[in-house]
Amino acid sequence: MGVLGPYGRCGRCYGQIGLIPAFLRLRVLSGIPGGTFYFGQPVMTNQIAIVLGAIILICLGLDWLLGDWSATLFLSRKLADLIEWMAFWR
Repeated sequence: MGVLGPYGRCGRCYGQIGLIPAFLRLRVLSGIPGGTFYFGQPVMTNQIAIVLGAIILICLGLDWLLGDWSATLFLSRKLADLIEWMAFWR
């Protein structure tokens, strides 16, 4: 089934093993005020993905026009440092 399938990662036939109580398994607060989502339904919709992609492209375009890629280069170097630091803790 998969990691989030009905039997979890182990493939056992006697249900999920987890820290979420039974009354919270189907409905959990989403972090949006007054919003909830159900497990098994998509939380990242196409509209949200398009808006996030547009924001990223606009930021990259502004960095290209105004900063000659300096912010992108800075963030890329910091991301590489973060990946190296996290690989140390593995």
